[in-house]
Amino acid sequence: MKAIIWIQYSLLSILALCFTANVHAQSLKYEHLGFNDALSKAKRTNQILFIQLESDCLQCNDVAASGLSGDELNTLFSKFVCLKVLNNSEDYKQILSTYHIYPNLPTSLFVDSKGNYLASLNNFSTSNKNEYFKLAAKALATKENPPFQPYTDAIAKNGLRRESLKTFITKLNELNFNTDSLLENYIEYLTIRELRDETELSFLIQSAPLVNSRVYNLIRLDYLLFKKVFESFPMDERIKINQNVLTKSKSKLFREKSQDYLYYVNNFIRGMYGESKREGFKAAEKLDLEFYKEAKKDYNTYYNLARGYYRDFYGKLNIDSVRTIEMNRIIKRPDGSFTKGGMLYQTGNELNDIAFTIFESTDDKEKLAFALKLSEMTLKYNVPAFIDTYAKILYRFGGKKDAIDWQKKAIAISDSLHLAHNGLKEALTKMQAGTL
Repeated sequence: MKAIIWIQYSLLSILALCFTANVHAQSLKYEHLGFNDALSKAKRTNQILFIQLESDCLQCNDVAASGLSGDELNTLFSKFVCLKVLNNSEDYKQILSTYHIYPNLPTSLFVDSKGNYLASLNNFSTSNKNEYFKLAAKALATKENPPFQPYTDAIAKNGLRRESLKTFITKLNELNFNTDSLLENYIEYLTIRELRDETELSFLIQSAPLVNSRVYNLIRLDYLLFKKVFESFPMDERIKINQNVLTKSKSKLFREKSQDYLYYVNNFIRGMYGESKREGFKAAEKLDLEFYKEAKKDYNTYYNLARGYYRDFYGKLNIDSVRTIEMNRIIKRPDGSFTKGGMLYQTGNELNDIAFTIFESTDDKEKLAFALKLSEMTLKYNVPAFIDTYAKILYRFGGKKDAIDWQKKAIAISDSLHLAHNGLKEALTKMQAGTL
């Protein structure tokens, strides 16, 4: 089983953490309208328009559906015109362009009846209903003074002038919006001499341009100067800038499925780690795995890469020691609370994900034997999802009795921790019937 049950995308991190996401609660009621028709209805009824942009991450959509459910939330959101927009629609493209939103990432957005931006939950989803209550409150509070209207009005009146464009980009950057196209417009105003101005360079670096974009390459023409300015930022800001660049560039990579672009993004990843070359290569190889699994769906290449990844980084691992460290790690969750260990067992998650991906993609016994080896390492964690993967691979090998015993153990642990079964019982029933 895939152990990632709750996912948050943000420009700072991509985390997998939660144990519950009840998508069967009373969900939000959406209008069956196009974007422009929904705006027209909001204008007629003098209402705010709420837009839920669906991601290509199905789990993220499930998490958002869980958060956007329940009687109290439905009562509040009945005051708005609510619209769900699919990520392969023309409306989706229009909204991304109009509101400078990153593609492929889940976003919740409020706009007024004139289409002015009011509030948003950018680039991640959550099952925490309080986040949506706070978002709605912010939209209602800004209804009379839309936060971006002064900037968009100035641009509409005077065109894309340098200073107004720079001010707008700065404001958008503060709230993690997509400024890539605006940056490309802005750089047209700059001479080569101005690109050597440290204040100007600082602004462009903080805007986190896409890997291998025109802006990205131009600000590195004088690499020593670029390095000097970048290293003048505090460490936490440098980390944030790099993560912003990486997250945006990964989104482009997975959208365009370009192996050439994979090369450029991997070079950037290795550079992020500086002298920690081993960690840089590990992060780059992990991206290779994600790319061939999620974007290219080339499972033969994925399998070959997975064997190399295991050999290079996990073959000599003492899983007991790693597990002890990870179980005692204190992690701050996106909602501000803290959890100990939780589902952020990085090593276990990585091994389980590789094993489960191989299980899902092939019946080849040699490949499944490798998956079983990886899955067996994760059993030390006593995580139901990891045990479920192990049981399913055993079943595929013909070890029906052992598979059933392990699946029962996964259910028992899930019950003891008061976790949702997430398909564990259904898998057991199929194993017992010989139909898995």
